[in-house]
Amino acid sequence: MARDLREQQAVTCDTTDTASRQVTEANGGELEDERGGKSWYWIPADRIQAGR
Repeated sequence: MARDLREQQAVTCDTTDTASRQVTEANGGELEDERGGKSWYWIPADRIQAGR
């Protein structure tokens, strides 16, 4: 599925990092895949704050 990167951004974390997964999901992250020990999410760009 093609994604519009102006509207969504990819976010990754280790599959074993429960806290990062919970924060990503709480902020609208949609799990796309798990591979290579990483969880790959798409998150709405308006939910990402730069410089934090």
